[in-house]
Amino acid sequence: MDRSRAISEMLNGTFPGDGLAIATTAVGPDAGPVFAVTEGLPENARFEIGSITKTMTAILAASLAGDGVLTLDDKIGRWLDAGPNQEITLEQLATHTSGLPSLAPNQPTGEGNPYRDFTAELAEEGLRASARTPDAGYLYSNFGFQLLGLVLERASGQHYQDLLAERLLKPLGMTCSGIGAAGNGIRLTGYADGAPAEHWDFALPGPGGVETTIADLSRYITACTEPPNGI
Repeated sequence: MDRSRAISEMLNGTFPGDGLAIATTAVGPDAGPVFAVTEGLPENARFEIGSITKTMTAILAASLAGDGVLTLDDKIGRWLDAGPNQEITLEQLATHTSGLPSLAPNQPTGEGNPYRDFTAELAEEGLRASARTPDAGYLYSNFGFQLLGLVLERASGQHYQDLLAERLLKPLGMTCSGIGAAGNGIRLTGYADGAPAEHWDFALPGPGGVETTIADLSRYITACTEPPNGI
């Protein structure tokens, strides 16, 4: 707690917004959630965590693979109408090595809520139309994680939020976390370029859509460094 509080005090006032929340973790025998918030910011303030969601999506893929629901070697053509890109594997999506672009060619951009209306149908349409650079090695792709989240839904027969809650949030006691407004806590207004920004809604939440509190995020960080049994 002292370390988190020291960091929050050092950075307090550096960024615009309602306050600052810091999560750290200890490893080894003293491992556990550690967090601090600046004065006036409630501990149950919930905020968007952006691409940290991708790590959760990858964990869900590994969890389903561990249960034999899918394998990381599966071709996406098993689950998606992928056209010429059907040979991409789930592992390639999860490791940003699919060669797919950062965004689908038909992904809306330049609007306040760009992911809200990008549905599964549009994602498959964009996948069929996407030009790949398969020998590029690591190539960061939001689009790849939109597709991976969609695959997980179809393979499990569950909505992403339900899958996330069942396999990750509930086992870790992350009661104030979820997709968009799901979960408890006080939803904060985000900021971009120093000004308030509207919330982003994800029709396909694999790349980013989770909101959480600093306490829940610290539980997640701890689980990533010291994985508990059964997760």
